[in-house]
Amino acid sequence: MSWTPTTGRPDAVGRTAAVVRRLRDWLLERLVDRFLSCADWAGAERLVASRPQLTGDGALALLASWEEEARSDADHTTADTYEYHRLLLERCRDEGPARVFGELATADPAPGRWEELVEAALDALRRAAGSGHRDDLDTAVDHCERAADRCFTAPQRVVAYGHLGVALLRRADRVGSAEDVSRAVGLLDTVYALTPPSTPERLDAVTNLAWALELRHRVDRHPASLDRAAELLRRVVEREQPADPYGPWPSGARDADMLTSLASVLRTRYFATGSPTDLADAVVWFERAVQHDGRSARALGNLGVALSDFFGCTGSLRDLRRAEECLRESLAGTDARSPERPARLAHLASVLTDRYVHEGRDALDEAVALHTEAERAAPMGSPEHAAHSSGLGTVLLTRHERHGDLADLREAVRAHERAATAPGPERDDEALYLDQWGTSLRLSARRLDDAAEAHRAVGLHERAVALTGDGSPDLPLRRGNLAAALRLHAELAGDRASLERSVEVHEQVRRTVGEESPYTAAVLTNRAAALRASARRTGQRAPLDEAIGSLRRAVRATAPDAPERAGRLSDLGHALADRGQPEDAAEAVRAYREGCRLADPDNVPARLVAGRAWGAWATRREAHEEAAEAFDHAVDAVDLLVRTQLTRPAAEIWLARATEVAADAAHAHAAAGAPARAVLRLERGRARLLTAALRTADTDLRRLRGTDPDLAERFRRAAARLHGLEHAAPPRDPEHGGSPPAP
Repeated sequence: MSWTPTTGRPDAVGRTAAVVRRLRDWLLERLVDRFLSCADWAGAERLVASRPQLTGDGALALLASWEEEARSDADHTTADTYEYHRLLLERCRDEGPARVFGELATADPAPGRWEELVEAALDALRRAAGSGHRDDLDTAVDHCERAADRCFTAPQRVVAYGHLGVALLRRADRVGSAEDVSRAVGLLDTVYALTPPSTPERLDAVTNLAWALELRHRVDRHPASLDRAAELLRRVVEREQPADPYGPWPSGARDADMLTSLASVLRTRYFATGSPTDLADAVVWFERAVQHDGRSARALGNLGVALSDFFGCTGSLRDLRRAEECLRESLAGTDARSPERPARLAHLASVLTDRYVHEGRDALDEAVALHTEAERAAPMGSPEHAAHSSGLGTVLLTRHERHGDLADLREAVRAHERAATAPGPERDDEALYLDQWGTSLRLSARRLDDAAEAHRAVGLHERAVALTGDGSPDLPLRRGNLAAALRLHAELAGDRASLERSVEVHEQVRRTVGEESPYTAAVLTNRAAALRASARRTGQRAPLDEAIGSLRRAVRATAPDAPERAGRLSDLGHALADRGQPEDAAEAVRAYREGCRLADPDNVPARLVAGRAWGAWATRREAHEEAAEAFDHAVDAVDLLVRTQLTRPAAEIWLARATEVAADAAHAHAAAGAPARAVLRLERGRARLLTAALRTADTDLRRLRGTDPDLAERFRRAAARLHGLEHAAPPRDPEHGGSPPAP
């Protein structure tokens, strides 16, 4: 039969076990207290050697719990002491007490030129900081390795390992070596464990280890590296934080370095996880560093870049304007020969481009000049050179969208290709550069009606999306660019599958971008374009209704002075015209008219597209005066585009449009009962064609002078006469009692 214990027996056994556990825990606490209270390292070594339980899991866990409790009480000094001794016991477990405490005891330096090697390594690092040469970095690493081999005591190892870790990190930052980063993390982890928390060297140990962990994240993409770096830096920064969080920060360059390091890690973690809180905190700590560091060029530059990033989250133009102020002040305080100057030039250029895109403030020529200077100043083959090529391509693309200069578009494609094909880009940079190259190719394919280029753009955007993490804040934009490329390829190649996939990808993007995002209007506009294309293919009205709703929301979400507003209004006019309902006509005309007005002079290509589409729609409705107004916009846009091209092939592409729009405008004016205006439009269109042809023949004229000077002179006089007639005051228009608008 089975035995059933009495009610009291298991309780008695449980109480006994609990008493035994409490006694064992008490004895372990007493033992750990004895270790912490040892008067010298010799006594600590004897205790650890005779009590192996000090290196067991129980003692290590006990110290970890005490450390956590002290940190929760904001007693960072005590917590650091517990952490230091816990790491010491971990090393005793791994390496043996004799070696660990032997290093800590005072001893004579090992034989060899230890100090001389360290000094030589520092000289090489200083040279590398000024020159950026790989040879100087290799020399610094070699000297540090030889110095580390001659170390015996812990203070020596702290110095040699610290310098070697920094040298490896600088070399890794220059050439992208994952092996150097891994070695540096191990070395600087050892330095951190060997450096007592009460010493001034502890700050350097924390800063360097955090830097190494941040670089390791680029290699392993694991958030734990950034989490640990942020935690290490927060401990130091919060220990020094004033009681008033908005009050002045204590002075000292070392503390400014800690603030900057923490802000940098948080900014990196934002780009890894997409958490706006991390970026907001980074801005706060960078601002603290500026206050702390006397508004140095370095601190102001860091703050300007972070504010520019923060604008991407908030859409606040105040952040963008502050970013420009900080970056201009930073650049003014940067020596012309400083290796940091190219990056500061590029950051300012990027902010100027953003201010044009989002605020209409035209400083694009300055931005192009800044990016060009930065690209030339950066060493060929370096990550910085690729980054500056990327920035130059982006601002050239933006300037092309404003002025329609095809030379800018072609150079943008080349600049983005240089960035994307540069050797050894980081994973995140590779995705960015591929996305930018795809965008410039897509716009080129659109301008030149090139289906093959559109197909290449699709491939580049697909690779960029595949390289972008699911949590990245850049993923919606890159998916939107892929969808736009698919839609263009469908249009140029008649590929139905590409169109269907474009609609699907746009829908994915719409679900992931919130209403408060500064990119909402762009997402809605791109999605509406895909829906319009789908409606044209299927003949269904539902996609068109949805497209019109998206475009109305996009227009509302666009600032009144933003350059994109003109294009979005025109897109709304296109969609309403497609739907063809009588009640839509008035809204479509308002959208077209306002779009054409805003596109002059900020977006001339958009004015051409809107004017032609509006004029064709008005002609179909037999609204001839409206058609004449619309085609006049198109004629004026072509005229300006031809005059602003820098190369003959670029001008010829726009000249092909000149005959069409001039004839359309003449027909509309004639149908509206204004034959004199019709003749003027037609003749001025022909004059523009001939004048442009003469202007672009300058090179041929120089060659002609060498073979037939008389004929060259006759040609020059004819060209001058035509130019004078073209720019003479036009005759009064008797039908309207005044002069027609200038083309």
